[in-house]
Amino acid sequence: MLAKYLAFVTFFFSVLSAGVRAEGQCNDADLMAVGFHPNESEDQMLPKLKVTTKALKKLMTSNMTKVSEGDQTMLINKLTASLQKGGITGVQPQCLKCFVASAQCVLKKCKVQCLSDEYCDGCQNCIRKHCDASFASCVGQATVNPAEFKAKLTA
Repeated sequence: MLAKYLAFVTFFFSVLSAGVRAEGQCNDADLMAVGFHPNESEDQMLPKLKVTTKALKKLMTSNMTKVSEGDQTMLINKLTASLQKGGITGVQPQCLKCFVASAQCVLKKCKVQCLSDEYCDGCQNCIRKHCDASFASCVGQATVNPAEFKAKLTA
């Protein structure tokens, strides 16, 4: 069951890529730090992306009932500590809030659709319908789609 949740949380990052440029909570330095900046070289980006996705999976699978806005500060603090252990520092809390809120959205609105196969159409459609717009608006710019690097991230 835990493996399904890990796969499910991994998937939500695969649909976070957004082509919208707006005033958001994440700047270029934030996205480069966590490996989500689309203009960073793959060699530079992949190690950070791996740390970030692993930290988020661990965070959300160990806090599956923490899906309210009131839980976000605690989750951001835990995520910050986990990222620091992986060598990632300097990411603004308001940017990390975007990632935490998106993970919470997937857990709240798409858990059933994503349990058996995080890449199935039902799961992808649910995340697109319920979570993508708020993530794109929060971040404020395009991000890397971790699904494009799944083989390298899981190697």
